[in-house]
Amino acid sequence: MKKVKIQFYLFLQAFLTLILPLFYSFSFSVKRNDQSVMASVRFQPLLLLLLVLIALFVVFLLRRRRENLDEYAKRALQIADSICFKISVLFIAAVLLPALFLATVLRVSSPIMVSTIIQYGKIIVYGIFVLFLIRALLFCWIDKKGLVD
Repeated sequence: MKKVKIQFYLFLQAFLTLILPLFYSFSFSVKRNDQSVMASVRFQPLLLLLLVLIALFVVFLLRRRRENLDEYAKRALQIADSICFKISVLFIAAVLLPALFLATVLRVSSPIMVSTIIQYGKIIVYGIFVLFLIRALLFCWIDKKGLVD
């Protein structure tokens, strides 16, 4: 049985995190009328269940077949994780501070705030996907350049 490289496994994790923003985008819609904004939720539970089951099955199969991490790979993954953590803190601060400011200025029940909350949710879930992608790219770059002590 051929072993799966850790780089492939990290990119697969990033690809699987794409399920969350896609589900979020397909589940929430904003209908704008002249005077109001209505947020509607369209759940597709069977589609979500199918995607989650496929994702879990693929991860389970590949987890058993992935390469064992040596000390160099563990250190490279720790460096990539620490950089992504710092990026995520800055990202969350950049996204949530304006949202808190808007929440204090606008009423939560106002039509503008409902639309704004949905947009901020989309930004956050797409940001999660981008962070996983950055993590995989950083690990590959560190591994290729040999930047670990």
